[in-house]
Amino acid sequence: MPREEVHPRLFFSEADVVRLIEKAEALPWLYSPIVKRCEQVLKTPPADFSDYKRRGRAYRRLLELSFLYALTGEEQYAERAKNILFQILNWEKWIRTPSYPSINCVLAYDWLFSSLDGEEKAEIVEALIARALKPFQRILSERSEWWTRDARSNWCSVTHSQIGITALGIAERYEEVEPLVENCLRGVLAVLDAGGVDGGWDEGVGYWGYGIGEAVRFAEALKKASNSRVNLFNHPYLKVTGDFGLYLETPDGGCFNFADCGYHPPNPWLMAKLAAEQRNPYWQWCAERNLQADIHSFLWYDPELDAEKPRIPPSKHFRGIEVAVVRSGWGGRDVFLGFKSGATVAHHGHLDINSFMLSAFGRRLVRDLGAWSYADHVFWDRSGPRWDFDANATVGHNVLLVDGEGQRYGSESFGKIVKFISTEDWDIIVGDGSKVYGELLESFLRYVIYLKPHLFLIIDDVESRAPRRFEWLLHYMGGVEAKHGWFLVRNDTASLDFQVLRPKQVEGMTVIKAERLSTYIDQHNLQRSYVNRYLSVSPLHRSTVCRFIILMYVHPTDPNYVRTWYAEVVKEATDKSEVKVTAEGWSYHVSVNFAEKAVEVRKEMELSL
Repeated sequence: MPREEVHPRLFFSEADVVRLIEKAEALPWLYSPIVKRCEQVLKTPPADFSDYKRRGRAYRRLLELSFLYALTGEEQYAERAKNILFQILNWEKWIRTPSYPSINCVLAYDWLFSSLDGEEKAEIVEALIARALKPFQRILSERSEWWTRDARSNWCSVTHSQIGITALGIAERYEEVEPLVENCLRGVLAVLDAGGVDGGWDEGVGYWGYGIGEAVRFAEALKKASNSRVNLFNHPYLKVTGDFGLYLETPDGGCFNFADCGYHPPNPWLMAKLAAEQRNPYWQWCAERNLQADIHSFLWYDPELDAEKPRIPPSKHFRGIEVAVVRSGWGGRDVFLGFKSGATVAHHGHLDINSFMLSAFGRRLVRDLGAWSYADHVFWDRSGPRWDFDANATVGHNVLLVDGEGQRYGSESFGKIVKFISTEDWDIIVGDGSKVYGELLESFLRYVIYLKPHLFLIIDDVESRAPRRFEWLLHYMGGVEAKHGWFLVRNDTASLDFQVLRPKQVEGMTVIKAERLSTYIDQHNLQRSYVNRYLSVSPLHRSTVCRFIILMYVHPTDPNYVRTWYAEVVKEATDKSEVKVTAEGWSYHVSVNFAEKAVEVRKEMELSL
């Protein structure tokens, strides 16, 4: 544990500065924008950040100015940074948990250290101890906050990691630092232990980037403080979790945005740091596609590690969190489908078991609504109000409604991927959602059969005790047009043909093109409006047994497009369905045995006459 006042030290030392200056000269695209932003700040009068509501801008300016001072020694950066720092220290309250402002203040303290006088140092340290470290210790001892008891939440990682870094930053001035850092280490280890065996995180890509990102920042600071004696990068989870970002990034540069997650790529600096620590060229490839000019990307991107386009299977099942992705390859126009099962009680989770999203040819075609702007406490009330927001509820996902109702929330409501098979010619996902509709359903199995590279067959086998109305939802992107017996979705460069093979049209079917507008005041007191557009397909009559068989074919948008594929159900029985699909010179014979949850696929070349 540091006992001498030597700074900077958290993420780099004084001895590293020469190397970092050389790196800045070699990578101006990562470094120069930081300088330009700070130069622009210096051209304007000091900003008033006395209101914590402007915290985001305050933190960014504080850190970038402090960072440039650490590298250049130019006092103009330090003076402006200190102006912001002492405004933050004087905020009446530090929101969320005290860790949130403390991590930014301690990094500024670390980087500005040589420009601070004795009184300034004492004031900063006193504030960090009184407003962050001691409140955290009290909360931890009393277990008074929910995140102290739940390692599956990003907030458990964020608080333990940020307080741990804060303690390491002022270790020589805080006598209780060792037990505090040990407790922070236990908290972070619990988070890493809770991650999926394949590196997945059930809060989604966005909160993975935040929560695991903070754990990685703590890991780096602890590694340096202990002279590598404590190296969390050797934890099994951190050895594999880069795969989560790699696989869930979509070919068009977004992500499979299940849960409260925007359509953004995985945290670039996190991917860069994981790649550097594990020497993984595929993770480096993902990082390089998305790197931004920020401090952490600059510090942790290793240009000596050669990036390599992945040469590993493009499809993967993330066990434990029960998420799967299938794709045709690793190119920017390749086909991608993400499938979501797992727990409804995951933090930031949605009622989306057995849902999916689809992209191809550089565009999304079937979407997940992702995250809507948060709305104070009601947004988190899982007893009911949270599910009034379409993005969180089943009606906002590509799955079933039963009698107009969606899935249930609770520890007993969960799904599981019971089968995942990936081959050169096809992939198969079988998701069991039987437990997520409460009394509405007895059984719900969804079969996703990906016939590479452009065909998807989705078969839902559904049973209930009482007659129900079953609705199959598709949230399309772009526009949709009804054809003769099928639908055409167009979104710029990409198109999707969509045909309902079952239920039979001759037996009666209801198709609804829905557009729901939701409007509310969010947590920032801003008016928000969101549109939820989807197609709904259902049998005309209620029943206790229903089988949906849906064929989807993706292709580039062409104004002269003529459909050349063909699909039909060739055999049906109580426990079996057989479908034949012909496309692109091949015939696929797909047989599903529902009793055994088994799928057989046979592929044959079409003979030309």
